[in-house]
Amino acid sequence: MYRCGNTGGAEFGLYASSGRIDVMNTDDESAVSVSSYCLATVVTRKAIDNLLESGTEGAYRDNHPWIVAREMFEAARAAGEAVPLLLAVDDGAGLMLSHWALILEIEAMELHRGRWDSVCRFGALREVNPIWQALDSVALKPGADQLRREAVEDLTVHRYHLDATAIRPYAICETPAFVQALYAMRATEQTGR
Repeated sequence: MYRCGNTGGAEFGLYASSGRIDVMNTDDESAVSVSSYCLATVVTRKAIDNLLESGTEGAYRDNHPWIVAREMFEAARAAGEAVPLLLAVDDGAGLMLSHWALILEIEAMELHRGRWDSVCRFGALREVNPIWQALDSVALKPGADQLRREAVEDLTVHRYHLDATAIRPYAICETPAFVQALYAMRATEQTGR
């Protein structure tokens, strides 16, 4: 395991995964549609470098319960959608989005009263283009009331953007346009339209 850090007693880590996890077939990612929402979290540059060097799928472990993240992932998977994971690092100039991957599985297990072990397994990492690396290039997922008001009351869309305080232990965000565009382009190429 590549240790990523410690935040207020909450240990977490990023590590290479051994073997393919067949929770979602990512061999043919061109056939995958992507969820409107994704997850974002913080890791260290060393953990990213080690994972890139190993060239395998990876996993992120945290002792915070990722219960809502798991529920969101399972709902998206049931709808035939993939959920991206955005990884941010601090390279000395503040937190920046570094890499992203598709989530393969999320487990959240209560070990005993009040103690949790959550694991988010993900596919191969992809680098985030420098123009999208700022945390505030991603919007936090709005609440159900805000979405409903926008739909029925013709309100102007208003979003709060991701920042260093909202990303720990993880944040639920709107999937960035560059990820959505990649999968829309692949779907178009596949259908020929």
